[in-house]
Amino acid sequence: MVRTSDDKKAFYLYNDYIDHVKLMSDEDAGKLFKAILEYENDLEVQELSGVAAMAFSFIKNQLDRDSSKYEEICKKNRANGMKGGRPRKNAEEQPNRTVVEENPENRTVLEQGTEEIQDKKPAKKANSYPKNFEEFWAVYPRKDEKGVAYAKYAARIKDGYSPEELLQAATAYADQCKRLKTEKQFTKQAKTFLSDKAPFADFLKSDIKQEPENDGYGEVDFSKLVEV
Repeated sequence: MVRTSDDKKAFYLYNDYIDHVKLMSDEDAGKLFKAILEYENDLEVQELSGVAAMAFSFIKNQLDRDSSKYEEICKKNRANGMKGGRPRKNAEEQPNRTVVEENPENRTVLEQGTEEIQDKKPAKKANSYPKNFEEFWAVYPRKDEKGVAYAKYAARIKDGYSPEELLQAATAYADQCKRLKTEKQFTKQAKTFLSDKAPFADFLKSDIKQEPENDGYGEVDFSKLVEV
C-alpha cells in the first residue's frame, strides 16, 4: 500500500551510509536511493545487484527498526489521547520547574529544584512588656501566665496604684515566700496577686511585722520583734 500524506512523512538517512555509497558508481548510487524511496512508500522495489543490493539490505534493516520505533510512539500517543492527553510529570521529574504552593500555615513556599525559599512574612516578634512590669516580673516568686499577669498589672495601674507600689508588694511577697519556704503550688500566681480583690495591698501596709521566733523553750523571744 502506498503511504499517504497522513502517514509518516520522513525517515532517517544516516551519515555512515556514505561508506557504502562511495563504493558505487553514480548510476548504482542513484538506483539505491530510488530503491530506498520506493521501499519507504510501500512501492515495488526495483531489482538491485552487486554493491547496491548489499547496501540496500543493510539500510532496509535500519529502516525497519526506525519504522517500528515510530509505530510504538504513535501507539503511545493515541493511548494518551484517549486518556485526555499526555500524563503530567510530577515536580520530582521536573527539577527545573518552579512550583508555588500554599502550605497549611498560609506560608508561601517557592521551590526551585531542591532549593526552598521561606515565605516573606517576618517571624512574629515575642510579646514585649513595659520596663516597669518586667521589673515586677523579675522579683515575683511564681512565673506563670505572664500575659494574663500583665493585663492585671495594667488594670491596677489604671486603678491608681503606682509601678513602685506594685514592685514593693511583689518584693515583700517574694521575701515572705522565701522566709516561710512556701512551695510553688501554694504560691499565688501573679494574676491572682494582682486581681480585683487586691491581695497585694496587704504587702503595702506599714504595720507588717515579721513573725516572732520561738527560743526553743515554748516561749516567744520578744526581743526579736521588729518595731515599725
